[in-house]
Amino acid sequence: MTPLAIVFLVISIVVIWGGFALSTIALARRPERTDYPAGGEGEAEGL
Repeated sequence: MTPLAIVFLVISIVVIWGGFALSTIALARRPERTDYPAGGEGEAEGL
């Protein structure tokens, strides 16, 4: 592989794994909501 290909490989690995790590940290710090407002699934008006 050429040096340019190796550079692009490293950049793409850092972007993919960095995004995975950041999203994992963000989800751990602020998990999904459990208190949704009224009118959720199964409570549609007119049914």
